[in-house]
Amino acid sequence: TPIIVIDAKYWEYTNHLNKKRLMYHELGHCILDYGHLSGGIMAAITIPYKEYKENEEYYLDLFFNHSK
Repeated sequence: TPIIVIDAKYWEYTNHLNKKRLMYHELGHCILDYGHLSGGIMAAITIPYKEYKENEEYYLDLFFNHSK
């Protein structure tokens, strides 16, 4: 069973959108078996905050519908 461990200090001080990005990314590993090369929110270097915020629906669609 996969376990996601989140740094409590990061979680306490980051905003809602960053929490969502982090959880989608980690769930992509645990549930969808995506690697960092799967693109979108799974990229090893995370999508910049402003880019993700302005295009969240696009990235979520890419995340859930992207073929490995």
